[in-house]
Amino acid sequence: LVSTKRVLGAQPGSPEALRFAGATPYEFEAREGEVALRTRCGAFRPSDVARLVTTQALSLAGASSLSVPLLVVGVPATYDAARRELVVRAMGTLGFGDVRAVDEPILTAVAYVGRSSVRRGLVFDLGGGTFDVAVIEGNQHPFRVMAHGGDAYLGGDDVDRALAERVRHAVLRESGWDLASDPVAFDKLVHSVERAKIGLGYEDLALIEISEIDPAAPTSVTSVRVTRAMLADAVTPLLTRMMRIVEEVLDRVGA
Repeated sequence: LVSTKRVLGAQPGSPEALRFAGATPYEFEAREGEVALRTRCGAFRPSDVARLVTTQALSLAGASSLSVPLLVVGVPATYDAARRELVVRAMGTLGFGDVRAVDEPILTAVAYVGRSSVRRGLVFDLGGGTFDVAVIEGNQHPFRVMAHGGDAYLGGDDVDRALAERVRHAVLRESGWDLASDPVAFDKLVHSVERAKIGLGYEDLALIEISEIDPAAPTSVTSVRVTRAMLADAVTPLLTRMMRIVEEVLDRVGA
């Protein structure tokens, strides 16, 4: 389950849920007024996923909610009060005594800007599922967000999907076979592309074995080469959108 915080608190049939459904292979159902994602293990709301992730993090740290007096949760700067409260409530059910939701750019500023004499800092926060950018006033405590912006559909997951679309079109041109006709196969393609993307940090190219993605695909297409040039072509439009948001935020603070 990836990028589920994009639909945290969303209502079934809402624009957020419909947009997410168009970009993922998941099926939705309504659960206690929220959208829930169907899996072979049952339906999970985004808040349920957040609890699972937090529980796993505690396990890895050898800690428990009772041993953590204060839990600070980073949330996208674009979250409204209702979404923040939903996160706090979800974490509260795990037994934490005090839970606070803080903008992710502010947490980044605490970690980095707070260690320097920077009067203002630009936090460029590109994660797997969301993009946040904020100008932080660093000469006062607590830090103040002077301006922020972001996009819930700009992140590493979107890079993977854009690159997967290029592989899909390469197969379609060569064989006429559309890997997107089966949502499960396309989801496998996205995950394979993610591994290839990581490999491109060390090698000039990576191979995607199509038979491992979709056993029903024609045998005439055995593999597709994924190159750094393909990755650059896929990511450039996303980078352009990111920099447009950065410029808008800078304009709002007169920088």
